[in-house]
Amino acid sequence: LAEHGIKPGQRELAGMVDHTKAWTPRRRQLLEELLGTPFADLVAARDRQLGIKGPIAHGEANLWASSVATLEMEISDEARGVILVENLETFRHLVPLSDTGWIVLHIPGGPPPAEADLVRRIAVLAPTLTFYACFDPDPAGIRIARLLEERAGVEVDPAGMRPEFLVDADHQRDLTDWDHDQLRRLDGHAGVFEPLREAIEKLGRKGEQETYQRRLYDLFTDLIPQVDAVVTSDA
Repeated sequence: LAEHGIKPGQRELAGMVDHTKAWTPRRRQLLEELLGTPFADLVAARDRQLGIKGPIAHGEANLWASSVATLEMEISDEARGVILVENLETFRHLVPLSDTGWIVLHIPGGPPPAEADLVRRIAVLAPTLTFYACFDPDPAGIRIARLLEERAGVEVDPAGMRPEFLVDADHQRDLTDWDHDQLRRLDGHAGVFEPLREAIEKLGRKGEQETYQRRLYDLFTDLIPQVDAVVTSDA
């Protein structure tokens, strides 16, 4: 987790070690001796709660990072697809879609290992569901989406990262040197996000998904008949 700039919570770290949530004083001491680091510096003050809403059951009030790998989960047959959202504000804006059969999952950059594991588990439990990427229309957003595909072993649909969302956005920002470097690195490696990469390069600008949240909401509302038609034809 450290390479992603994230400290695990106590429960998350315990689950990575031996699938227990208990940290006795002796176990903390042993870990400190093993790693040469104070326990308080190894963990966040609390476990991380993951942001997810929709037709997915796991028997807990909340879903915690430490339990993603071991918690029993079930995906309802009513699930239409999974919307992967980078920004918390946009996640909150799209959460009402969970009442219409969409699983809405917050992926806070990185992507963090717990969220990648959760995507992988959902894909195993419901292999017919499509994962839709809704990350910022910038080089970092494309990079996150590609890393998530690699780490979770899934293919994502770029519907939520269409070039026109960037082109029509009310607010755009200048590219940084880091952005230009990432565009070069992504050239030929952007996969289904190549049209967006080319649009960013051509415009010399990038955007943020908060500026077109309403369009994203309408997009997934309008996709419902199409998704249902595919499900019906497959049946």
